[in-house]
Amino acid sequence: MDNLIKYVKSISTGIFVLYMAFVSSNAYSLDFEDFSLNSITGFLGSLSYSHKGFDIKLTELSIDETFDDNVTYDRKNELEDYITTIGGGFGVTYEGKTKALDLIVKIEGELFAQFNEFNNLTEDLIFNFNNEFSEYDRMSISNIFTHTDAPRFQQDDFFDEQFDRTEEDVSRFDHYMNRFNLDYSKDLAKQFTIITRYRNELDIFEGGANDNDNSFLNGTGFEFDYLPNPYTTFLFAYDFNIRQFENDKSAFINTVSSGMIKYITKKIYFDGRAGLDLIDSFENQRHTRPYIRTSVNYVVDTEMQARFLFENSSRLNSYNEDVFERWRTTASVRRRLSERFLGNISIFYGEGEYIDRQTEPRLLGVRTTFTYDINKNLTGNLTYSFSQNESDRIESEYTKNTLFLGLVAEF
Repeated sequence: MDNLIKYVKSISTGIFVLYMAFVSSNAYSLDFEDFSLNSITGFLGSLSYSHKGFDIKLTELSIDETFDDNVTYDRKNELEDYITTIGGGFGVTYEGKTKALDLIVKIEGELFAQFNEFNNLTEDLIFNFNNEFSEYDRMSISNIFTHTDAPRFQQDDFFDEQFDRTEEDVSRFDHYMNRFNLDYSKDLAKQFTIITRYRNELDIFEGGANDNDNSFLNGTGFEFDYLPNPYTTFLFAYDFNIRQFENDKSAFINTVSSGMIKYITKKIYFDGRAGLDLIDSFENQRHTRPYIRTSVNYVVDTEMQARFLFENSSRLNSYNEDVFERWRTTASVRRRLSERFLGNISIFYGEGEYIDRQTEPRLLGVRTTFTYDINKNLTGNLTYSFSQNESDRIESEYTKNTLFLGLVAEF
């Protein structure tokens, strides 16, 4: 208990010192002509270089403290710990008349108070490129590389990552992911657009009791959009995805769907798609499953947003040689409560079945986040997250609570 008190005091002191350093400058204004090295915010914000549309700069610095009551996602042997995370980001952006480019590198170090064997580094490299060849031709490229040893609850896909794991995968292990996407769209007429796409995924695993095989996924598809008026879009899409593991086992899914995007009012719109997943599984069995994805979105502006999503689909996830047939629903509300205070709450529930193994996981997740703009560059974050994983295999069940307190300086 004494060690815990000392630890909390040291972290609190560190956060307080960082806070005082950043708020020592004027809360919402910086006079760079009277720049002083005593202003850390001004100094770090000035570490940038601009030339012919390129902007190179430090993008962020952060320090976080997390309490996690189940760091290993275990049912019986729950290990709780306090985790200190220190991170930073560097970025290059370009803005031209017809082209835009973003390249961001983020590195975070996680330090565990009790279980030092879990100390690790996480890395993210995010690349985006957009180009307008003409008024009627557009292309976008994105590539995201990530190295983690467990799902990160600060990320928007935290519950999805947990839901995609099986009982063998509920542990901590190094996971290297690379996600590449290429989209090309062309307006064939005033109301008619065709979109072609390609995706590639690479997953490499190291360590952990699960001993997953590495795998890669290739996918391609196209979509036709018809816009009879500014408030309505009809669409038809086809996608093909194949995943292959190192042991040469592979499976593929053909997805055929059609749908509609409809603005009910200027602030509310509906996005619905339905079709079929035609599956050839890793065990060379053929299945046909329904594909449904529908959402209702309420968007006033950046200050107020709400969304309800339901999806039923089949996935070739990277953790095992099986097809995951699942349905999930999420509801989220984001609202600015005052000029500086923003609140966000989201609820996730999903059920699924692995076609070959015939196991049936279920996941409930709740997350609530409050952020406060301390000054022009510095934001405080308080987040609580709860996860409950259930299954017909009791050994894979667990509950998890996380409480997060952090500061991030963005430039």
